[in-house]
Amino acid sequence: MSELTIQSIAIFKLILLVNVASLYAFGGMDGKWKRRYLAPLLLVGGFIGFSLWQDKFSWWILLCYPLYVGAFSMGYGADEFWTKVLKRGDCGAAIACASLPLALSMGMIGMWFGHLILMTGSMIWLGVFNPTPNARNEETILGTLAGFLPLFMI
Repeated sequence: MSELTIQSIAIFKLILLVNVASLYAFGGMDGKWKRRYLAPLLLVGGFIGFSLWQDKFSWWILLCYPLYVGAFSMGYGADEFWTKVLKRGDCGAAIACASLPLALSMGMIGMWFGHLILMTGSMIWLGVFNPTPNARNEETILGTLAGFLPLFMI
């Protein structure tokens, strides 16, 4: 595969990611189905498409869809500090675990551990300490992070 093709694939992954993050964020406002079902469908469809394009497809990737649906359906709201930390940590870990079949099938377990740390830490940091100006930024960032490293495991 040429360098130009490899770079083009990387750019297409970023374009896909914009759409996944948008669905994740819009689903946080209204129409939970966008976050829970459509964003995972698009993301895992990307996993499948890019893995086929690069001759790396594995049937194990299909397991990512129900795992992402479950993870993107988890509630993480709370009022008390430690409850927020625990619920957001659980949700971040679940989102990271949704990509585990992909990581294992691609031989990218080291990168997956980075994703686990990034996703869980970001879920807690962004949701508990609210460093962004508003929830729209937070949810867009989290939607981006949910697929960013997994897409680049392929």
